Amino acid sequence: MLIPISDLVFHPALSRVGLVPRLIARETALGKAQGKSRADHQAAAASLTAEFTATLEDISRRGIIDPLKVTPNPKGGWCIVDGRHRYEAALQLATQQFADPAQEAIARAFETAGVPCVEIPESQVSATILSSVNRRHYSKGALAYLAVLICPEVATEATKRKKAGLPSAAAAEGLAARAGVSPRLIDYAIRLYRTFAAREDARLRYEPGIWVGNSLERVLGGVESFLKGHDPEEAPESEAARDQRLATERAGKTVDRLDQLCTAFGYWEDMLPEGQTMIIERVGLFVTESPPEIRAAIAATLTALQA
Repeated sequence: MLIPISDLVFHPALSRVGLVPRLIARETALGKAQGKSRADHQAAAASLTAEFTATLEDISRRGIIDPLKVTPNPKGGWCIVDGRHRYEAALQLATQQFADPAQEAIARAFETAGVPCVEIPESQVSATILSSVNRRHYSKGALAYLAVLICPEVATEATKRKKAGLPSAAAAEGLAARAGVSPRLIDYAIRLYRTFAAREDARLRYEPGIWVGNSLERVLGGVESFLKGHDPEEAPESEAARDQRLATERAGKTVDRLDQLCTAFGYWEDMLPEGQTMIIERVGLFVTESPPEIRAAIAATLTALQA
């Protein structure tokens, strides 16, 4: 079905998820300001601009091939669950004039008829959002934070269990499995969610950084410094501090990859023999090229298992 652009709004579950055009404006402004992260913001702005420009170019020539997924808006009209950036592209194209007849026809169709959509039930909203964001290649940290945003009861439950002296790992692990991320990242996301709920100023300052690829660990560090009265964006960063930060981030990313590997091994029995053989060969290469400390740890673990 075709729905007029004016009848579409973003679903409330996506209200805090970064939209590329807005992120471009933010990163561009920060890239012009002074501060230790200036170059990072400039790089993020360039990458996001290239991404959205490619979307605009594709839709201007082919139209919207994959319909937006929508659900009825209680206030009237429709809520977009999947397709916010296709909607933004259509919105921009509808205001432009094109010399190419085919592009002009597509733009005018957006302006007069609307955009192609397909309705989904409200019960499928959370699953659809988690499925659709993977197409934007969000970082694992952003995906973990999004999972907590659309399932905030996990953060609430974790707080209640912590106050009661009970472990909260089960709730985090369940959400991690659904989102395809590690429980450690869900824990980081829950900490950020709770902090942002208490401090709106910190949320407005640091939440957008999650959507441009900053690790949750880095965002947490920035938030903690901000709450102590320091501004990590403006304060100069020494070479030693930068090396330490990068080393910490690399370690965190490595742990995430190993967590994903452990999760993947849970499907070992479902793999084809040729797939298992390929994995065994890669594991052998991994062991051979690992640092001596890793090889020693592997050898000690194998010895203990054989004992």
